[in-house]
Amino acid sequence: RWGQILMRRALVSRLATPVGMNGADWAAYRAQALLRMGEADAARLMVSQVDNANYTPGLEDAAMDSFLATADPVGLCPVAQLTAAERKGWQWDMTHAICAAFTHSDPNPMGRLDRIRSDGGSGRIDSLLAQKFAGAVAVKRRAVKIEWDKVDTMTPWRFGFSLASGLEPPAELVDKTGGPDAGLFRLFEARAPMLPLATRAAAADRAGARGVLSASAMVDLYGQILAEGDPKDQWTKLASTLRTAYTGAAPADRLGAIKSLWGDDTDPERAWSRHVLTAYAAARIQPNDAMADDAAGLIGAMLSAGLDANAMQWAGHVARGSQAWGTLALAAPNWSGNGIGDALSTYYGKDQSADGLRSKFLLAGLMGLDRVTGSEATSFAGKLSVNMARRNRWTDAIDAAAASGNQTLVALLAGFGMQGAGWTRMTPVHLYHIVGALHRVGLDAEARMIAAEAVSRV
Repeated sequence: RWGQILMRRALVSRLATPVGMNGADWAAYRAQALLRMGEADAARLMVSQVDNANYTPGLEDAAMDSFLATADPVGLCPVAQLTAAERKGWQWDMTHAICAAFTHSDPNPMGRLDRIRSDGGSGRIDSLLAQKFAGAVAVKRRAVKIEWDKVDTMTPWRFGFSLASGLEPPAELVDKTGGPDAGLFRLFEARAPMLPLATRAAAADRAGARGVLSASAMVDLYGQILAEGDPKDQWTKLASTLRTAYTGAAPADRLGAIKSLWGDDTDPERAWSRHVLTAYAAARIQPNDAMADDAAGLIGAMLSAGLDANAMQWAGHVARGSQAWGTLALAAPNWSGNGIGDALSTYYGKDQSADGLRSKFLLAGLMGLDRVTGSEATSFAGKLSVNMARRNRWTDAIDAAAASGNQTLVALLAGFGMQGAGWTRMTPVHLYHIVGALHRVGLDAEARMIAAEAVSRV
């Protein structure tokens, strides 16, 4: 989650164009990277920063993907009428016809769409979706019925035009999509205001954990569900539980509601999204010794939203060497790590993660943040059978970027090193270099949050 947030911030920042590259192409590369991360709104913002008259083919393609992901095909019309006026291919041909329908510059755009489909290249469903969208404004209107029975895959075109036409893409097609689009449509759905609230809430169970949605955005979504939903609906019941998590009369009631929302670990991504959802509710729990057993979860929830000051209030209520202690040791803005060898051993003794991965991540984070002495790090690494001295081209690159003080390059290389399917695919060596490089270039807050998230999610 925090790696995604870091990458998004880096990609949307004002960056100098690399030497020898066209500025529009540089924007296109960044927009496509954002789309592959599920950041449709940020990608659209990126392509919109370039004047339409300066678009290159690469940026035109990125713009099409961005406007489809945000369900706004008409946003392409200025580009289609300028630099992309001569672009070929069925997608651009249909885009030109759709824009002609909206400007009434073609007396029969629907017939034009029919001819494009007959020329080949597009599927029947692609043409029908385009006709349904254009038919709403064309001079010669046409009622178009969309049937998904014979459609076996979802594409960016089909997804974007479904939403733009007021249709909900079939869930079974969205979920079975593989390849580079696997999982992305769900992330796009989380921020699509035209979809039913229940669909957006289900998508938020993915988008929250990934970093696409903030804790505030998730709370706002559940607030809408509570205000407008059916009291018998499962999502309305969850929204009611969230209200109890914030406003319950007794601390035990609020804690019970928070834990109920977390659920079990059968779906780790959903569970972490619910931690994000309850971040501010967790911050409202007054730290006390009686709830120390639940402190690790509460602290993890708070840190998912960057509430480190609130999380640190638990420091005097958690046992030395506990999971909560380890998370705070990484998240604290200031921490003296001298003399913690015994606490590290205690932490490892209680570690129930596979192959002691949580303990390895704790060591990697502490080393990266310079919060453990060399002798203690060497001793604990030996106990864990992990070699933090291993190197490869990526470790050399991120260390060199840190040595030169290049924050942006460090952030991008950190994101490059965090492309696995989950935290179980991360190595302690990678985490050590990511946290250490961010720490050295002044991105200490991001370094602490990434390290704390690592030990909280395995």
